[in-house]
Amino acid sequence: MAEVLVLVEHADGALKKITAELITAARQLGEPSAVVVGKPGTAAPLIDGLPSSWDRAVSAAASLLTGIASVAPAAVGIVLSAEYSNEDNFALGKLAKVWGIATVYVAGKPAVPGRADGRLRVADVNPNTAGLKHITAGLGLTVKPVAQIGPEVRMLLMLGTELPGLDPGRLRELDVIAISTHERGPVTSAKVALPAAAWAEAAGTVTNVANRVQRMHAAFPAPGLALPAWEAVVRLAHATAFGESSTLGYAHAREVFKDMTQTIPAWSALTWAREARPLALRFAGSRG
Repeated sequence: MAEVLVLVEHADGALKKITAELITAARQLGEPSAVVVGKPGTAAPLIDGLPSSWDRAVSAAASLLTGIASVAPAAVGIVLSAEYSNEDNFALGKLAKVWGIATVYVAGKPAVPGRADGRLRVADVNPNTAGLKHITAGLGLTVKPVAQIGPEVRMLLMLGTELPGLDPGRLRELDVIAISTHERGPVTSAKVALPAAAWAEAAGTVTNVANRVQRMHAAFPAPGLALPAWEAVVRLAHATAFGESSTLGYAHAREVFKDMTQTIPAWSALTWAREARPLALRFAGSRG
């Protein structure tokens, strides 16, 4: 069943009538997926919890990373996320590889066994678990769960907000650099937090449980200073500039996709195809 994006608007603390009508219409086309729109956020990069510019935040993160990764790459734990797109994970996985980091950690939301119905719904609530498996295998990376982060790791460079199974005491021992759509969990105490665009705000792909790669088209501009996570990775790569990190020169998600399909044999026949404009639904004569 197709997923239909619905703009959810509020007025005076209540749901607008047009929103309820659109959700009803969306159910006739597929499964509604709501995106709540409120006041524009700042989505600013953070250094020690304080708002900053991208240049300053990336410089601060690069300084922390270079001081450790250039001497002892294994001391940097790279955390990929099943909640993020193929492009986001591939860019960060490739950066790990050019830094000489052979082992990465995978994260995501925990499974919900009661959700599985044996037909359409599965226990895994993450949109890109299958894609993550293809990417790490294609890049030749060893994969471990976050709970197995060893004592040699002193810093984390992570996608998202989830670190399942990691002891809170161990987390406090680590310097965290986060690329995330939300400021919660370990992101709130990160040394540097870089704001990432959410799935409805960036172009890219995910891989479903049937191993089908699916395109995503940006329905809305990202708020504030948020950027696609893969672009944040590219900025970090250029700022660190050790090893071959400067070779990550992606300027668009399609360039990440092209490199990805040339690296992962199972995806070698895939093409990016053309961009699609968001489709807006509105009843004739309705008011919103």
